[in-house]
Amino acid sequence: MSKLFEIPNNEEGREFIKTLRKHLRNSPKGIKLRGRGPRDGSYTQQNSLRLGLSNRFAVYLYTKDTTRIEKVVDLSAPDGYRWISKPTKWHPKFKELVGGI
Repeated sequence: MSKLFEIPNNEEGREFIKTLRKHLRNSPKGIKLRGRGPRDGSYTQQNSLRLGLSNRFAVYLYTKDTTRIEKVVDLSAPDGYRWISKPTKWHPKFKELVGGI
């Protein structure tokens, strides 16, 4: 995960995040936000704040998972279940693995 930039926590900044998420929706990349800045009424810097309390947002870019783990029924297993790995739509061979959906 790499930090892109920090943006202010105001109407314009929140609108920018909304637009960025909209354009990354169908992309194998995503963003995560962390609150930054001093807590209200204090002069000390906080490493991670709730987004509503922060002065600015740190925007991090990450790669979405290509597989997910799913629990399925398997009566031959000791507890009746087993875990399998399934490709997500971000997997490079997703279309051929799921039959060209």
